[in-house]
Amino acid sequence: MPTRTEICNMALVQIGASPDLQSIETDDGELAEVVKLGYGMNRDAALAEHPWNFARTFAKLPKKPDAEASDYGYANVYALPTSPYCLRVWRLNPAKHGPFPTFAVKGREIVTDEGPPLYIDYIARIEDEGKFSPQFAEMLALRIAWWLAPRISGHRSVQGQIWELYKAMLRDARSADGQEGRAEQDPGEFLTSRY
Repeated sequence: MPTRTEICNMALVQIGASPDLQSIETDDGELAEVVKLGYGMNRDAALAEHPWNFARTFAKLPKKPDAEASDYGYANVYALPTSPYCLRVWRLNPAKHGPFPTFAVKGREIVTDEGPPLYIDYIARIEDEGKFSPQFAEMLALRIAWWLAPRISGHRSVQGQIWELYKAMLRDARSADGQEGRAEQDPGEFLTSRY
């Protein structure tokens, strides 16, 4: 998988800049600073856009002691996980809380009528690029390029073109990610008899 620096260099290539970064962690200079500034927030935004298989995490949360949930119209308050850091709650576990449990995220807390413990399926902040799928890494490079385009090239038209590429790559990456882990279905007697 590409490293953080390689992803950022791929982004620079997309906007027609020279891929001169040697290390995003140690390079100095204006270009390195701008890229560093955009990397983390664009990574987190791209992760939160879909329940990527490599970023989905499960947690069992205890009820927050002495927390007041009545202001929100719910009975219980739970703190969002910090290790790994929760970017987005995908759902409450339907096996533990039924098919359609209601909840709301308020700041860094979940409010719900579901009793403790609360089982959640969430999207975690992944800082190890080695865990990214190839499609996600390429998509992230496009998102970073979109963010960098007006700051480096000064051309908003380039930014619009990159955004369209990003949306197309996002659709493809979501599709590929959604196909992982599915069991093949039994074709059934009708289809088997046709062979």
